[in-house]
Amino acid sequence: EVVRIASAVNESYILPLAVMVESVRQNLSTAARVELYLIHGGIEQSSIQAISSLVETRAILLAEEQLAAAPRDPRFPSEAAIPLLLAEVMPASIDLVLFLDADTLVLGDLA
Repeated sequence: EVVRIASAVNESYILPLAVMVESVRQNLSTAARVELYLIHGGIEQSSIQAISSLVETRAILLAEEQLAAAPRDPRFPSEAAIPLLLAEVMPASIDLVLFLDADTLVLGDLA
């Protein structure tokens, strides 16, 4: 069984993302595996590699026009609106994905 998770981050949320991913892993049934769809507007390759060392990761780099199309609020980073664009940015072959904010702590099995 594959649990597909999407999350949108900028560089400042890599550490909370790592905590979220580890909390998913720690609570996942042994028969399941995680695929993380890491949606971003440009984060360091070393950060992507760090997350990839924890869980299978597919990075999705958003184009400028995709970021520009997202609703904006000066109080939040542009990545905060990505859940509204999820259907447009995810691969067409994916029919089910759970979006989790990077600062979420998972306390139960998602499978």
